[in-house]
Amino acid sequence: MISLPRGAALATSVLILFGAPNASAQAKQNLSLQDALRLAEHDNPIAKVVKARVEGATARAKSASVQQDPQLTVAQVFGQNTGAVGDGLIISQTLEMGDKVRQRAREANGEKKAIVADAHGTLLDLKFQVQSSYYEALLSDRELLLAEDTLKRTEAFDAAAGVQYRAGDVARSNVVRSQIELSRAQEALEQAHTQQQNTYANLKSLSGLSQDTEISLTDTLKYSPESLQLNALIKLAFENRPELRSARMTLESRQAALHSARIQLQPDLAISANHSVVDPSTGGSTITVGLTMPLLDYGKIRNDAKSAHAAVTEQEGAVEEAERVALLDVATAFRNWMQARRTVEAFTTTRIKRSQELYEMAQLGYQKGANSYLEVVDAQNIYVSEQTDYLRSLAAYQTARAALDRATGGKIP
Repeated sequence: MISLPRGAALATSVLILFGAPNASAQAKQNLSLQDALRLAEHDNPIAKVVKARVEGATARAKSASVQQDPQLTVAQVFGQNTGAVGDGLIISQTLEMGDKVRQRAREANGEKKAIVADAHGTLLDLKFQVQSSYYEALLSDRELLLAEDTLKRTEAFDAAAGVQYRAGDVARSNVVRSQIELSRAQEALEQAHTQQQNTYANLKSLSGLSQDTEISLTDTLKYSPESLQLNALIKLAFENRPELRSARMTLESRQAALHSARIQLQPDLAISANHSVVDPSTGGSTITVGLTMPLLDYGKIRNDAKSAHAAVTEQEGAVEEAERVALLDVATAFRNWMQARRTVEAFTTTRIKRSQELYEMAQLGYQKGANSYLEVVDAQNIYVSEQTDYLRSLAAYQTARAALDRATGGKIP
């Protein structure tokens, strides 16, 4: 039976391949999946980008909810007998009337909510990337251990084949085959080590860790049976999926923009306070209150309203498309998760046991002279292949579960 040792075999292989570590090498940092997610949310550049976008949208929403600022004009008259009021100060303020401020604020607030939803979706994508990368790194650890164990067994078979050949007990073909299997096992170990380096590099990059940081993963590949219902997941997605929330908030923003475009012909209140100096001996102050409004519409206001109406219609279609995509994504992710679960259960109920039984039978038969060396090698290859596929099915299951959570907006209990 092929065992899967943990730290000892990995440490031994590293020493064999790369020599003893430098005394100044830093200690390994334990890294759980939750640690990796927390680091990514804090240090990944994508997280910084979405935070800045939300801050900008929040500021724009606050700006849109207030009246225009008052204006100060300092006037200096040049010339004589111009009929001008004279030198002085003018303070003017235009107060938007009706629903203009509220609709502008509603438009900006809808835009802000859409950006917040998009930011949540971006962070969910980042979370899924980190989860997938972590599971791949866990898989690379286990595959490396399996490759090490396979190499040890192949080396033992190769040594035994050489002894038996020199004693005249087996044909030269057994030695040749054992050497071929030994080369394959050595190559598989090198590939497993390269794969581990690549997956670790990707995980550290996503988590914002330096590539020089030595990490040790603390979680494990495991299978946790769950009972999930497709209809409940679809309901979660329609309530929480970021793309849908963003599309709906954008629609609300465009509806407000349409209303704003339609009320631009309404008057605003204009207030002006003027302190002027007509000549050096006299001065005066006045307050003017009136209404200001467009005198004529050459087509700008009318066409702006048509454009805003078209934008609303367009966004209504975008909401429908987002709902269609959400429904398909959840259903697809659910089917993938179900298939991944069935695959893991097939390994745990029959496939691993049968491949192990076949390998043990071949070993016993070889020891009693009933089987050839080639039959033992074939049985070992089958068992190793089944072990590898089982580990990959565990990683695929956990990745499928994370994808299903992403498809529902990250709200699966």
